[in-house]
Amino acid sequence: MSTDAAAPEVHAGDAEVRPLLLPERPTRFGPISRRLLLRLVVALLVIEAVGVALVAVADGHAARATGLSMMFPGGGFLYDACPVLFLATLAASVVALFEGSIDAMPVLAVFMPVVAGMGGNAATQTLTVIVRGIALGELTSATVRKALFKEAAVGIGNGVACGLVGWLIVWAWKGDFWLGAILCAAMIINMFVAATAGTLIPLALRALKVDPALASSVFITTLTDVFGFASWLGLSAIFLKYLRHA
Repeated sequence: MSTDAAAPEVHAGDAEVRPLLLPERPTRFGPISRRLLLRLVVALLVIEAVGVALVAVADGHAARATGLSMMFPGGGFLYDACPVLFLATLAASVVALFEGSIDAMPVLAVFMPVVAGMGGNAATQTLTVIVRGIALGELTSATVRKALFKEAAVGIGNGVACGLVGWLIVWAWKGDFWLGAILCAAMIINMFVAATAGTLIPLALRALKVDPALASSVFITTLTDVFGFASWLGLSAIFLKYLRHA
């Protein structure tokens, strides 16, 4: 009789098998970091709004600079700063609407300043031309429509040119063709809005007996930020399934 004990048979079901679960695609940000990133973006926008309000109040013409402060007699810091702060924080509220998209694809936050900044630059250039025309008497009721169409066309042209460059940069940098296409479309939309707002807002403020050179920038900055973030994040949310979540 053999003294060797038979080796016990090991079945797969006798031991608990714990498969190693790996993410489908590596990501640099965890869930907590993504939420912190979103909160950081919103906080920066609020800080920027507070800075704009402080600059307006530090100036001796805060009541005229805000454009809305004229509705609050008595002046004071809060009466002058709150309208500016309210307008500027609209951009932060737009970003908060797309929290899910930024959480799913944090790279969207990287290009937010690009869209808003290009719109702000385009609006500033248009505003300078329009305010100069008003001051020199070159812009009359008969030439307003021509100036509006001209500036809108220039805005679209600049948006197409800058958008195509941005498209190539995003495609080469992030390797995502559709993300670049969305950036191009968002820049075209925002620069068209910037050119239109840069033309109409100074004219509207002049009709309200408000100095457009002082009051226009607050409204135009708000519009370019809101439309820039809404177009970029909105289009990205619509076409999110076509984008690389990296």
